[in-house]
Amino acid sequence: MHGVEVARQIWAHALDMKIIFWAQFADETCMRQTFRLIPPEAVYGYLLKSASADQFVHTVRGVLIEEQCILARDMHRAYAQASDRQTGLTDVEYEALVDIALGLTDQAIGASALPVPTRVTSRLHALYSKWG
Repeated sequence: MHGVEVARQIWAHALDMKIIFWAQFADETCMRQTFRLIPPEAVYGYLLKSASADQFVHTVRGVLIEEQCILARDMHRAYAQASDRQTGLTDVEYEALVDIALGLTDQAIGASALPVPTRVTSRLHALYSKWG
């Protein structure tokens, strides 16, 4: 089971559980999946496996003892970039971009994600205009 799914199940039963995500990469897809499931009142940390021993200790102490939310610097940058309204992508735009990168056509994206093809086309046009 993926760590994000484990966290979702834990928080479904124990919202006060403190969780530290220990990730290999500062990946926007992983960041979006993770932040989508984190309850607003949860205490958590997000640390990259490349972190130094000092960063590891800081994150563990901050989350478990001081009850602070701690993000790795690279994840904070990815989160800020994704949250920027002018250059960042909404979840729908991001998913459309992933579908495009996989080589799916407008019709295939519409069949898998949205029931009305015109919505797919308008969302893709918004994505294209946002990124030039």
